[in-house]
Amino acid sequence: LLEMVFGWYFFFGCCHGAWRADLANRHAAETPRGTIANAEKKARVVVVTGGARGVGLGICRQVLQQNSECDVVVAARSLDAATRAASTLGDRAHPAVLDVTSAASCESAALVVDRLRRGRPLSLVNNAGVAHDLPWMPAPWPPWAARTTLQVNLFGAHTITQALLPQLLDAEGGRVIFVSSGAGPMHMKRLAPERRVSLLDPSLEWEDIATMADIFIHEYE
Repeated sequence: LLEMVFGWYFFFGCCHGAWRADLANRHAAETPRGTIANAEKKARVVVVTGGARGVGLGICRQVLQQNSECDVVVAARSLDAATRAASTLGDRAHPAVLDVTSAASCESAALVVDRLRRGRPLSLVNNAGVAHDLPWMPAPWPPWAARTTLQVNLFGAHTITQALLPQLLDAEGGRVIFVSSGAGPMHMKRLAPERRVSLLDPSLEWEDIATMADIFIHEYE
C-alpha cells in the first residue's frame, strides 16, 4: 500500500497547480530525453531535485548533453554534494541547497533559481524521493516510515512546485515533470474499487490527496 501511495499519490496529487496551469507533462518522467532537454531547443533553466546522485544526476547530465542552451540547477540537501556533482557537469550546472520538506528551504531555492533564470523558461523535475519500506529493508517497517516517505515524495514535491509556480507561469513553456514509482500502476488493481475510482477521478484536488495521505499515515502509525 505504501508503494501505491508514493507512486500514484505522488503523481496525481503533486500535479495540483501544474495541471491547472497546463504545465504538467504526464509522460515526461518516462522519456526525459524528449520532454525535458529538447523542449524545442529553447534556452531554459532546468531544476532537478535530488540532483546530486543517481537518477537525478543522470537527468542533469542528459539535459546538458542534449540541449546546449540549457542550464541545470543541481538541487540537493547538502551544498557540498550539490557542488561536487555540479563540478562534474561543467559550467552550465549550478548547485543549490534544497530540502523539499522545508518551506523556507524551498523559498530560498526559488530565489536562487530566479536570479539564474534571467527571464528564461523554467522546467522543474521533481526527482527527490526516499523509501523506507523496500523489500530488502528489515521488517517490520518502523511506524514513521509512511510519514517520512510522504514528507519527501508527496508533500515535498508539492512544496517546491508551489514555491516555483510563479516562475513556471511567468514565461512561456514552463514545465513540471514528476518522477514516480513504477509500483503505483502495478498495485492499482489491488485497491478497493471505490478507492481506485477516487484516485483516477480527473477532478481530484490537492486537498483530497492530502486528506487521503494523512489518513494513510495515521493508519500506518
